[in-house]
Amino acid sequence: MRRLAVGLIGAGKHGQRYAHHIRADVPELALAALCRRDAARGREQARTLGCRFHDEWAALVADPAVEAVIAVVPPTLHPAVAAAVAVGRQPLPVENRPARRHSVKHKKTRSIVSTRMQNTRQRWMNKQAAYDRVD
Repeated sequence: MRRLAVGLIGAGKHGQRYAHHIRADVPELALAALCRRDAARGREQARTLGCRFHDEWAALVADPAVEAVIAVVPPTLHPAVAAAVAVGRQPLPVENRPARRHSVKHKKTRSIVSTRMQNTRQRWMNKQAAYDRVD
């Protein structure tokens, strides 16, 4: 079975929970890369988890080996991360709605995310269906 390569932005307390679930509970996913603000801890985690480490979240999103992104970041980063992931056309599971702001920049981000969300959901479902057919 081919596994979907996931990049994890934010590998602190809550991000570690996602890393654990990716490795232990969802065999269809593989942790390909992670990013966290504490670079020393991030490098150590990446080595322990057997994945790449990126100093900057934008580098993780741009990594061609990352097929989907999970972002466990403060709400102030939601618009920038969502916009970058949307441009890269990668799936971005959203646990909670992105933070709402009223500036033009954030309205544009919500517009990009909302127009691409339907395509992202469909691609995610198509990948899952393809994996199911392989099994």
